[in-house]
Amino acid sequence: MMGCLSLCFGDSAIASSSSSSLSPPTLVGDRAAYDAGLAKHLIQHSTPHRVELTLTAATIFLERAHHAQKVVQARKDKGCESDVALVRGPSAVERDAAQARSSFSREDAIADGLKLLRQRAAHVKVKVVHMEDDGNCQFRSLAQELYGDQKYHGTVRERVVARLTSHSLEYSFYIGDDDEWRRYLAKMATSRTWGDELTLRAACDEYGVVVHVVTTEHENWLLHYSPDSLAMADGRPPPGTRECFLAYVSPIHYNVIEPLDGAHAASPTGY
Repeated sequence: MMGCLSLCFGDSAIASSSSSSLSPPTLVGDRAAYDAGLAKHLIQHSTPHRVELTLTAATIFLERAHHAQKVVQARKDKGCESDVALVRGPSAVERDAAQARSSFSREDAIADGLKLLRQRAAHVKVKVVHMEDDGNCQFRSLAQELYGDQKYHGTVRERVVARLTSHSLEYSFYIGDDDEWRRYLAKMATSRTWGDELTLRAACDEYGVVVHVVTTEHENWLLHYSPDSLAMADGRPPPGTRECFLAYVSPIHYNVIEPLDGAHAASPTGY
């Protein structure tokens, strides 16, 4: 499901990352106010139906208006005097759009995802901080949030794989039998192997963090991952819990999101 922007299949034999030779990183210090503020900001803007209407309202209502005029005129041509038309609601329009998207090529789907992420970031008033697209993007994004620098992606990968290995009973049934699990762990330990939803879940458990992901899905686009051991209250973690904020262009690439007034420069690619 989850990957990275570059086509890195041929690099799976690379068994070590550049960060393995780096000094052990230090976790970013207390940023409780930052985390709580950005999480609140995202949740306030995360009603999927409202966001989708914001992004497509002009198209939907223009289509509805034109269709209504045609229906009314057709009825009048048949002798009906009513000026009221039964028009498809937004849900029907959205279903048609979803059906059209399902026929996209991979390239068209990526272009559609990038466009939607630009629109979504503008609507939510956040910026996307670009991660290098070398197959390690999920781990780079987590390293940027946890250690303040994406170069420590190898450390994140090592800890995530160690977590998966030491807690096999919790995770292995998502993959398959013992042989399939061993192959999965060996592959995931290799630099440039794309992270997936299971590694994201393991990262939450390993670091005890909540991860918020703004995705390019057209519905339910704000996802939240939290450790199973964490006691949530009204959808919020205990005070002081670290939170990470990622952007995900389905199905290929992870980046980091920050408030518009954050310290990092906007993505050089513009999304």
